Amino acid sequence: MPARTARMLEGGKVIVPIELRKKLGFERGSTVVFEEDENGIRMRSLAETVKRIQDLAAPYRTATLASDELIADRRRES
Repeated sequence: MPARTARMLEGGKVIVPIELRKKLGFERGSTVVFEEDENGIRMRSLAETVKRIQDLAAPYRTATLASDELIADRRRES
């Protein structure tokens, strides 16, 4: 997609071009997340941000919850 420009409006508002809003699924009232990196600012949907965090955490998930193990231990003890 070619680069697009927009002007900064009063209060720091920027209108995201319609092509990008449609492509990214942004609708009126959508929550977006801004991240600053060494190259500038990235804007993602909240859903995409949550998915990225879940993907990063996936290797650390266990098959059982610690609370389930604790309950099982207590049942064996009684």
